[in-house]
Amino acid sequence: MQLGSAANTTPSTLRGLCRFLTHTQDNTGEFSDTDIDALLNNEYRDLQAYILSMVMYDWKENTTDATGTASVALVASQNNYSFPSGLVTIDRIEVNYTGDTNGYVVATPLKQESIEQALANTSNDSAIRGSKTAPIYWVRDGVIFLDPIPDAAVAAGLLLHCTILVTDLSGTTDEPVFATPFHEILAYGAAATFLLQRDNPRMGVILQRKEQMKQEMVQFYSKRDSDTRVGLRNEDRSFA
Repeated sequence: MQLGSAANTTPSTLRGLCRFLTHTQDNTGEFSDTDIDALLNNEYRDLQAYILSMVMYDWKENTTDATGTASVALVASQNNYSFPSGLVTIDRIEVNYTGDTNGYVVATPLKQESIEQALANTSNDSAIRGSKTAPIYWVRDGVIFLDPIPDAAVAAGLLLHCTILVTDLSGTTDEPVFATPFHEILAYGAAATFLLQRDNPRMGVILQRKEQMKQEMVQFYSKRDSDTRVGLRNEDRSFA
């Protein structure tokens, strides 16, 4: 479902559906494109966070896998590297300390408090707990910390497989990145907020339908790879 043209009133677009649900089709200025877009994008970001929290690895949209800003140069004697712009979750980190072809190894995520050794004991780039064949990393305040510390500069030495924050809908043909049957969730959420602000009793019915569709979306994503995973369960995943 596309965002739709300016002042759109057709329910097959997100802008038009917002106006259809709020009975503002005859007066598009009452629910302006600016307000609709702002509320839609609020719902968009909230829904991404919700789905990620519910089904974790079964969400595969809006990812950046070891390319662009997710391919980071290692700097000698530097153990901290800032998140790529818009990073939401980290699924996997691979490190190449040598620059050799096929020299990447998977880094294991740890919570900082689980590291018994003093984090400051890194003179001469010594390792705290990890090794170059079995590195570890932890996350702190938008920064990835590696152990052991690199002792050589390696282009693209740090590869991230991660989820990136969805891009705001703005162009008339823009569509949400997730499965098409659930696009209208955004319009229901935006409409509910609009009606709530006006104390309109129809808000409750629309909000109820939104929550129902969210649960249907969770079920869809949790069973999409039914040959390997069919149930909901907790999994470890690093959230930014």
